[in-house]
Amino acid sequence: MKRHYALILAALILLMTPVAAAPSPERLASSSGDASVSSREETVYLELNSDGSLREALAVVRLRVDGAGSYSDYGRFSSVTNLTNGLKPVLTADGALWSFPEAYPSLVYQCALQAPVLPFELKIDYTLNGNEASPDKLAGASGEVGLHIELTRTEGILPYFEKQFMIQLQLTFPADSSEVLEAGGSAPVLAGSSRVLTLACMPGQNLVSDIRLRTSGFEMGQASVTMTPYDIAAIIADNMPELDFTALSDGLDQISDGVTELKSGTQALKDGSEELGEGIAASASAARQLKSAASQLSSGMAQINTAMEQYETLFKSYISGGEQFIKLFKSLVDGSAKLSDGVAQLSSGLDTLSENAGKLPEGAQGLIDGEDKLIGAFDELRTALEEATSGLTQESGDAPPPVSFINGSADITSVQFVGIIPAIKIPAAEKTPPPEAEPSSFWDKLTGLFK
Repeated sequence: MKRHYALILAALILLMTPVAAAPSPERLASSSGDASVSSREETVYLELNSDGSLREALAVVRLRVDGAGSYSDYGRFSSVTNLTNGLKPVLTADGALWSFPEAYPSLVYQCALQAPVLPFELKIDYTLNGNEASPDKLAGASGEVGLHIELTRTEGILPYFEKQFMIQLQLTFPADSSEVLEAGGSAPVLAGSSRVLTLACMPGQNLVSDIRLRTSGFEMGQASVTMTPYDIAAIIADNMPELDFTALSDGLDQISDGVTELKSGTQALKDGSEELGEGIAASASAARQLKSAASQLSSGMAQINTAMEQYETLFKSYISGGEQFIKLFKSLVDGSAKLSDGVAQLSSGLDTLSENAGKLPEGAQGLIDGEDKLIGAFDELRTALEEATSGLTQESGDAPPPVSFINGSADITSVQFVGIIPAIKIPAAEKTPPPEAEPSSFWDKLTGLFK
């Protein structure tokens, strides 16, 4: 289930990220001819410099030729090399012309591209201890090495390469001599004696990353850049066929409606608490009056008790039931004192209750404000879900169709990009050849057998 949630979240993030529409460059003529070609695949191999700039681009084309005939592959080529057999094309100003004498289940040829415009631009800047550094002088350096990486989509690229392709950059550093201080958004993975950092740039997005290393002798293994199609809708459809966005949307509606009803109930609670507070305040006022009267009663009874004590002797002498009367009266006095204390406690309790009751409306308003925010959040989530549903359930015909990188035509089965960045290595120490042995005489060789 966690994996499902991760895929849903990834889909929402991708579909909610704004993607600027890119104008399409002028397309070259597509492949043509009377040969029967049922499949065309392109893999573009890139040789990059240490700073990410392009040094050379080679496109390897694989054709499935089902019938003999001519085939023109249009593009700006400086050379075309057949990697399958000895058949050679005719190189023209606008491409290569092939004449196929027969069918070929797989014909592979390599094209050197003239001044290609890549769908992405990679830029890597290096620093040593905070200062700019040239990558070719970093090998063996000690201290803190930084890499500032910018991976951007080329302005004006075809929508297919902008919206459908994910780019990955993989960097490798020796684990023994380099410690990763900042991974730049990647998750370092230990592979043997190397630490591997992988950065991903999702379709329609750019990437900026900073990596910092503490090293006792800087080295970097050969880095790789790959750009491949990434269809999140197909991934979700393949991995979660049971996913029902309609039911999820309906559930959000029910939750939102329930929160709205809760808000109405909280408003009623606020109104009732205000009335309760007014009633308790009135009770507290009455209790204070009762407290005053009880206090007066207790005081009066105490005075009478003093007077009664003076006549206690007379009652004992002349009234046979005087002792019982005195005991009864003293009980009455004690009761009046307890009544006064109880009323005082009641008054104090009502004052506290009145004070707290006054806070009830304020607390209820806080609940109402929180519920308003919750309802707003559900509305935003429902809107995002509707957008996600629209994007993820689109038919395949709505997605940008595959196009050739070489000439921009649609007669292509698949295309991908693979690039390499040269390693930065500490030069191996030159070995001193052993001194040449002086020639030995026959006598020396003979006596040497006995040593």
